[in-house]
Amino acid sequence: MRTLLLTDHVTCRDEHDRLARLSIALSDAGVAAVLATPDHHAAPPGVLCSTVVPFASRGMSLSLTRRVREFLARLPDHFSLTPNDDDPADDAVVHVLGRGAWAFAVRLHEQTGVPLVFEVAGAADVEPLAHEIRRNTAPGAPVVVISPGERLSDQFRRSSPTVPVVLARWGVHAAASLAPRSADAQATSLGILAPRGGSHDAELRHVLSAISSLAPSHPDVLIFLDSRAAEHHAVWRTARRLGLLGRLTLVSDVEHRAEHFLQTSFIVVPQRLGGCRSILLSAMALGTPIVARADPDADWLISDRTAILAGDADRPGSLSSRAWAEVLQRAIADPSRLARVRGSAHEYVREYHSVPAYVRALIHVYERVVASGADSPANAAS
Repeated sequence: MRTLLLTDHVTCRDEHDRLARLSIALSDAGVAAVLATPDHHAAPPGVLCSTVVPFASRGMSLSLTRRVREFLARLPDHFSLTPNDDDPADDAVVHVLGRGAWAFAVRLHEQTGVPLVFEVAGAADVEPLAHEIRRNTAPGAPVVVISPGERLSDQFRRSSPTVPVVLARWGVHAAASLAPRSADAQATSLGILAPRGGSHDAELRHVLSAISSLAPSHPDVLIFLDSRAAEHHAVWRTARRLGLLGRLTLVSDVEHRAEHFLQTSFIVVPQRLGGCRSILLSAMALGTPIVARADPDADWLISDRTAILAGDADRPGSLSSRAWAEVLQRAIADPSRLARVRGSAHEYVREYHSVPAYVRALIHVYERVVASGADSPANAAS
């Protein structure tokens, strides 16, 4: 079995720890993997693939066929995706990670017939991916969609009933038991993940305002903030106005430097995720509590089991500063509650998000889509 892990810029940037775990686990399971990354993005650190092949992800749509041909020519001989009489290439699959790689993957399929496994990571991807598959692949084509959550799977089935969708929960490594936290780790420190997109400005401002209101009674509070927030939001102006500059530390490339977040008292997620984030699964595995906005599309965030949830999942819109202050104050004032969530979240990821279970699910999907490709009308005709 061979798999081409076709990634986009966002996946390389935000999920490189998962890519590293995935490449190692696939190799251990006997699956030969090649990683394809956008040519303007370096290979994620820690990825164990014998071959990393860049592809031209940017360019006009008219140049897509040429860019795909150039990419196929770069692949090593042992990983050719172009069928011929000597090597029918019937054991290969393209695992597509990130919507920025969808169009490239579809054109790869058009030129080679290689089966496709699309990963839908969040609710915002469901309708666009269903449209992409309907519009650009033939009925009965060897295409499978995988999802990290049951709710996302259900949403995709409703959007595209004819395309198979399989649950494959992302995997993380979790020790058999949690290590005790040192005394230094008990200081009140908060890690804040940056909101995605301008529509989440209000959430970040409200969380910072909530922390500011708590600061007089908690003079030791420190804030570790994903530096991407400073690139897209008026963080400095807000922090200066609230008197938080002295408490604020920016963390660049937060997924790669996750230790800063995973050693905090807890992680705050101001916005609804709409899906899954590997760094939060890692936090649960290592025993860092999460305080997150309630999210109907993130069914792995379970109130007082895997996280402390703020707001009502059924009510859209941002939470007020006062509401965030109440949630954060209760979390800080109740260390026993944080300890309970810490333990139950760790058990949850051990049961539902192990790396071996994730890889077994992927290999099952790979075998299924390869078999469907062999039986597809196009291959039968050839």
